Amino acid sequence: MNATAVPLPTKAVVNTAKPRDLRLVEALHAFLVSLVRAHGVPGLNIALARDGRIVWEGAYGYADARSGKPMTTETVFHSGSMGKTYTGVAIMQLLEKELLELEDPINEYLPFKVANPLGGPEITLRHLMTHTSGLGGDAAASVFVKSARSLAEVLEAAYSRPTQPFADGIPTWTQVAGLKRQYSNIGIATLGLIVERVNPERLPYSQYIQREIMDPLGMRYAQYPPAQTQEYVRQDIWQRMSTGYQTMGEVWIPSAPVVFEEFPAGGFVATPADHLRFVLAMMQGGQLNGVRILSAESVKRMLVPAVPGHIVDYGIELVRERQGLIWWLRDWDLPSRAFHHEGGHMFGWRTLSIAYPQFNTALVVASDRWSALGEYWTPEMQQIDGFIENWLKGEPPEVQPLNYASLAYKASYLRGMLFAESYRFIGVPESLTEEQARTIAAATVPTPNAVVDPMWDAEAFVSGVMDISALSRHPQAVREFAQSPAMRIPLSEAQHIFINLGGAGGTFATLGGLLGSYRSSEQMTRSKPQ
Repeated sequence: MNATAVPLPTKAVVNTAKPRDLRLVEALHAFLVSLVRAHGVPGLNIALARDGRIVWEGAYGYADARSGKPMTTETVFHSGSMGKTYTGVAIMQLLEKELLELEDPINEYLPFKVANPLGGPEITLRHLMTHTSGLGGDAAASVFVKSARSLAEVLEAAYSRPTQPFADGIPTWTQVAGLKRQYSNIGIATLGLIVERVNPERLPYSQYIQREIMDPLGMRYAQYPPAQTQEYVRQDIWQRMSTGYQTMGEVWIPSAPVVFEEFPAGGFVATPADHLRFVLAMMQGGQLNGVRILSAESVKRMLVPAVPGHIVDYGIELVRERQGLIWWLRDWDLPSRAFHHEGGHMFGWRTLSIAYPQFNTALVVASDRWSALGEYWTPEMQQIDGFIENWLKGEPPEVQPLNYASLAYKASYLRGMLFAESYRFIGVPESLTEEQARTIAAATVPTPNAVVDPMWDAEAFVSGVMDISALSRHPQAVREFAQSPAMRIPLSEAQHIFINLGGAGGTFATLGGLLGSYRSSEQMTRSKPQ
């Protein structure tokens, strides 16, 4: 079938009624529909959280293009390097039990000896947690067929090689420990082996992560298998797995079944909502819904810059990235700071998880595509990342829900006043008549596909039109009316309703300007340090 010619299927789960959240959901949905089409993405699913809870899940395109199987919110992705964050949390859990320390040499816990041939200090757990061990990068020991080798065997072989197998000539070791950050899959996989050898029950890494992190957080379709194949993945998860694709021009080529032998560096499978629960636990000091996987102090230690920062071009803007313990910390000294980790499973999936503590917002997104045409970080991920950050930076402060029994009346009365005043502003000499106002009110309809109550009262609208029409045309008359008992709603209520209706501070109309200036002053007041 020609999958790109088929109408794009979409699925969504909305778990919020807050106008502030719904505005973001609506805008993000429209953006993603266009983005998936523009970049030829086979499929994409996403989960968004605000104020500590998942408020929206969306799915676009295909989980499998050949069969036409649609992507859903319960479609499972291959994580890639996002999995490193579970390894980091597992190490911190063992630290809390006083079974290890970050400054301990890794050779205290390994069944083989690791030595940097370039010399330098002994390699510690902290070096591995911050990618400063001196190890170079590799491709997570990727193979087409899962071998019978244990994680210990895989890593012992990796440390014995002078160069990396995925690119001849690139050395396994590139510098002495502690010199600078250099991303390393081998290093994180070594931490996974230490988790196996140090946890009191000597559970295999996969079982430890399931028992200590995934199950407590209620991650329904999440697993960290030793290989990302049907043999090792639970059946209820495997049947929800998407097909990964390489995209080249006008074709989507299914990816070959690549397995990561260094799997603690990036090999879990989950839905976006599953992984978002893990991210939310990190946002909330190590707990979610009363279940604690890490102490607040340990979370704080993970989210502190550990090495000097570097500038990254995300295509939207330049940001300063710094390395915490496993997590990446973006613009950490700014209000828009974020902690995040991306991932990719060769060569079929791209993933992104990011949390904005100051905005109480986090999201996880996964697409079932990778390109061999030089797109290491696919443009749709860059653009989703940029969209969310720019939206949050420009979003007005949250307005508490109005708790009035006659909100529809008040909102419609304000609409009527603003409606009538708008024609006065452009210089129409006549005032609207009551007959005109009633005709207009009768023809008013809710926005198509409205997801919140439009709060419409035709009689209240007519009253608002007539109250403005009865005033002198001088702006001062409107200002005095707005601040007098004659206006049928108090100015303070009108100001809050104005914001909830989407009022902007830049309007030149007299009443709108009065309400908008209040909004601007509110924003300035709320932005001042407390």
